[in-house]
Amino acid sequence: PPLSAEERAQLEANIVADGCRDPLVVWVQPAPEPGTHKCYAHDESKCDLVPEDDVWHCRHCEHNPAQQEYVLIDGHNRYEICTRLGIEYGIEDVLFDDRDAVIDWMEDNQLGRRNLKPDAFTYLLGRKYNRQKKSQGGDRGNQYVAKDQNDTLPTADKLAVQHGVSAPTVKRAGQFADAVEVINKAAPGFAAAVNAGEA
Repeated sequence: PPLSAEERAQLEANIVADGCRDPLVVWVQPAPEPGTHKCYAHDESKCDLVPEDDVWHCRHCEHNPAQQEYVLIDGHNRYEICTRLGIEYGIEDVLFDDRDAVIDWMEDNQLGRRNLKPDAFTYLLGRKYNRQKKSQGGDRGNQYVAKDQNDTLPTADKLAVQHGVSAPTVKRAGQFADAVEVINKAAPGFAAAVNAGEA
């Protein structure tokens, strides 16, 4: 959710006074498999990627396909303030399997914040439920989270325990998120307003 003008001003004042205490978090996307990129140094051969000092590059042409594969996932406001004011900041690299795992992490991070408005909490929880339910095969008896054979806790129950609510609350949050997405298609910006607690 976007910061209010007061929250943003306070964040900027804190950064000016104390520096950027929390690192920005970036998603480092995995480097492509060796042999999947044409090598710039050899017309017909493919890049032979090797890691060196935590940087992927081709041993022949120094091509680094992962160089621009960093995505800022937490700290957008801090990044803007720090770059505008020339204040140093730290970076924490995090690896995820795919985009859905990144979205789960971002939404979990937001769901854990104390200043989240009730509608924003419900919307984010509902989005997470709908995404996980879909990835587990929907509501037809295949909605279980499959970590191992002994883990048969339904998605709604798992999220309920994780976020301190009931399973029916999680399911209603999913319906709420669906409704917000439908309205957002007709009135773009509605979902952002819900996240900001202004809808």
